[in-house]
Parts: sequence; structure tokens; C-alpha cells
Amino acid sequence: MDYDQFIPHNSPDYLFIDWDLGNTCNFSCSYCASFVHDGSIPWVNIDKVDNLIEQIRNNYQSKEFRLYNLLGGEPTAYPKLPQLIKKIKSIDPDTVIRIHTNGSRTPRYWKENCQYMDEVLISCHPEFINVKTTCENINILIENNVAISVMVAMSINSWDKCLDIANKILEKTNVPISMKPLQKILGFEDRMDYTAKQEQIITDWNYNIKPKNILKNFVSSQMKWQSSKTGKEIYVDNVNQLIVDNTNHWRDWYCYIGLDSLFIRSTGDVKVGSDCNPDYIIGNYLESNNIKWPTKPIKCNYDSCFCGADMTTRKLK
Repeated sequence: MDYDQFIPHNSPDYLFIDWDLGNTCNFSCSYCASFVHDGSIPWVNIDKVDNLIEQIRNNYQSKEFRLYNLLGGEPTAYPKLPQLIKKIKSIDPDTVIRIHTNGSRTPRYWKENCQYMDEVLISCHPEFINVKTTCENINILIENNVAISVMVAMSINSWDKCLDIANKILEKTNVPISMKPLQKILGFEDRMDYTAKQEQIITDWNYNIKPKNILKNFVSSQMKWQSSKTGKEIYVDNVNQLIVDNTNHWRDWYCYIGLDSLFIRSTGDVKVGSDCNPDYIIGNYLESNNIKWPTKPIKCNYDSCFCGADMTTRKLK
């Protein structure tokens, strides 16, 4: 492709922060490594996060806002999640709070706690999901003006059930639903062995299935390929489709992870980006206040990118 930029389209200049609150999860999906859900890492100590939130606010004041994407494990299993959200917004009012969840908590939970949330991203996992409860929870969030989107994890081992999940949610709710191709084990590069027909089904869905009326997401995830020489542009509504199209490659491009995105681990480590560069740690907020905040983009040394947060970070060739 004759493009030298992959950048957000019509999106504000904001900082994206993935915050791993712990690795306890009520699901144990076969394609998910045990260290992501086995509860071996304790939840974030809410009494030790104030200085970190202040540092992020102060070092990224040029951004229009900071978006905290709270995840796990399963973040809604964290008993102090509502208190943490209130603390973040108290220290830094210019924040957006997104919860990345499997959506399995009871409707009562969402009714009581959605007031603290700006966005919710529900990942639907076929081995454990209760579709009826998930649909009820989605509609509760819509009724309470929470921006919501749904992503179905398309496991080849539960293929027919995945299709059924996507179609039932489409029938019972009115939210954007994407189909996400999976790696054999999440966090590693090897993709599941989809047939050509399965990949075509994912492609047709992601390009063509649209909700009728939705509450606009606070932050647009639409991206675009752009040529700085000709001005030519191609819009990308769903970055997960890049995986199917085999266009999720930016080796030797300059990626703005660290400038546009951070990852906070439950161990206290702060790193650039989300899934990539696991050893690019810029400090640990539990051990020291001396975090070395990045000042320039880094050159990509990966053949492929599979993480939605990393794919939606701007990149220049």
C-alpha cells in the first residue's frame, strides 16, 4: 500500500491507558493463558495509586483528556472498582473511564455501578457466556447513556456458537458488534487456523453489519491509512478486520506508544503501549516516583500487531 501514515480519523488527541487491575477472572477460556485469569496476582492497592494518577495527569496535560481502560482478569470482580473510578475522576477530572469486561455480572451490579462508567467494551467468550444476561446488561447500559460496544471472540472450537452469540445480540440489542479473530493463545502471534469460509464470514460481518441507532462512543475508534504525499485516504472502521485482511503490519514504522498510550500492570510496572514491547518498562509506581516518561515514538520491530489498543495508536513510516 502506498501509505505512510496510519492515524485516528476525527478523533481528539488523548492518552490511552490500559490498566491491568489484577488477574482474577470468573472465566477460564481455553485460548487464554492461565496467568491472565488464575488469580495469582492480587488486585491493585487503591491506597497507593494517587501519585501515579497525578503524574500521568501532569505529564500528559497537553492531551485533551486521559482515557483509562480498566481491565484484568475481569475488572468487575475487583471489589473496589467503583472507588477506584471515583478516585481517578477526583484527581483528574479530564478523564474517560472505559471498562473492558466479559459482561457477566448481574444486571443489579450494572444498575448500581454504571453511573461511574463512560464506556463499556464487552468481550463475548463462547465457552462461558450467558447470552440472555449479557443482552439484559447491554440494554441497562444503553438506558443509562453509557457508550457500549461488543466484540465476539471467534473461536474455531466454538464456531457455530460464536455465530449464534453475534446474531442473538444483534437481534436483542442495538450496539456495534465486531467479530475478532483470535490467536491460538492470546498474547502470542500464531492465529487460529480459520478456513477461507470462516474468514469471509468475519469479513462480511465486520464490513456490513451495522446497528440502527447507537449512543455514540465517547472516543471514535475509526482509523485511516493516509499518504502524506498525495493526501489519499482509506478509512478503517474496525481494526480487528485488519487481522483478517492481513494488513496489520507496521515493522520499521514509528509507533507513538508511550506518547499516545501506556500500560499499567497490576505489579506496578508502567510500560509503553499495551500488548507489544513487554520489556519496555519506564518505571514502577509502587517502588519509585521516578518514572521516565517517553519523549519520542519508537520503531516497530514486530511482524504483526494483534492488539486493538496498539493497532489504534498512530504510526508513521
